[in-house]
Amino acid sequence: MGNCTCKWCENSLPLDEVRCTHEGEEEKIEQLRTACSTDDLDTVIDLLPQLCETTVRQHRYDFLRNINFIGGNNNIVRLVREYQDPFRYLSETERVYENANQQISVDRADIATYLRFIGTAPFFLRPLIRISIERQCLDHFSQIVEQAIQNNGKDLCNNLKNLWQTFMKGRCIKSFLRIYTLSRPTMSTIIQNKSSSYASLIYMNLHNIECRQRAYNGISYRGEFISARDLITYRGAKGKEILVEIKNFYSTSKSQNIALMYGANPDENDYKFPALYIFDFTEKSCSTAIDLVKEPVISEIPDEEEVLLLPYTMFRVVDVRKAGYIDDSGCNRWIIELKNITVPRRNLMSFMWERTDLKAGSKPDMMFY
Repeated sequence: MGNCTCKWCENSLPLDEVRCTHEGEEEKIEQLRTACSTDDLDTVIDLLPQLCETTVRQHRYDFLRNINFIGGNNNIVRLVREYQDPFRYLSETERVYENANQQISVDRADIATYLRFIGTAPFFLRPLIRISIERQCLDHFSQIVEQAIQNNGKDLCNNLKNLWQTFMKGRCIKSFLRIYTLSRPTMSTIIQNKSSSYASLIYMNLHNIECRQRAYNGISYRGEFISARDLITYRGAKGKEILVEIKNFYSTSKSQNIALMYGANPDENDYKFPALYIFDFTEKSCSTAIDLVKEPVISEIPDEEEVLLLPYTMFRVVDVRKAGYIDDSGCNRWIIELKNITVPRRNLMSFMWERTDLKAGSKPDMMFY
């Protein structure tokens, strides 16, 4: 289960315009002041997104004075000093996230660009354009495979070479998906860094009966580290008409116990905390959440019970809370519950074409991670 990246995006669905009602503000300010003076980071994370930036700025010196009085918690100091309303300065969102990666952001936009060329072309030209783009993606991914073989040696890459040749000969989507699960070499990491051709080829084969039968319906989990800033942003999105959209490939597991093996016991001085994501696909099967362990099993590591989420899979934040108990890894994790959102009355591809241009300054209601 690899790391992920984050970014805000332009508007396409209705957004709740109410940012701060100032209701109960004085009480929250006093609670935040107390939390700062008692080294209560969890309460700080919970309260900050409930206050507008102007209010925090007016009381920032007071909050920091209370922190310094007890010796200063570095995480609380950073949050109070640097806090901005995450729903205000949306054209500067790259700095909001600790793990943003511009290269993947650009690479990801290419996925939609490829598909947009197909969908917006004159009907009689679409087959030719599709063939051309598919060839471009195949050539690009061939280079990735060849580079992986050069870097890791032929003996280590026999499975990769055989799976790739099988896909090239007969467009076997099972072989192509299995490539992502290879641990020798670690293809998930390689693909994460260069995802456009791999993701585009999967999307161009989503109509395949094998993909349709693997559309996931259920709950999946992911354990990882999360920054306090990201926690505040998720907390601020809870209960609002704001969507979370997958920016890159995301490995999740049907097993909560498997997910809890990841993202345990970070150093809190490094500004990271253990978290468990809960992805809810129970309302409807999701075509962009692919069950890799449904029979016949695709995954090279079936014990991980992997469900692979594709770029553009969408969610709404249901809850952000502390677990309130110590799990088997010795962590009292943050729990982030996300419910899958399908695109109503629209073809998936047409929705993706609309996502191609990420224009700064447009009115957003999505965040990417």
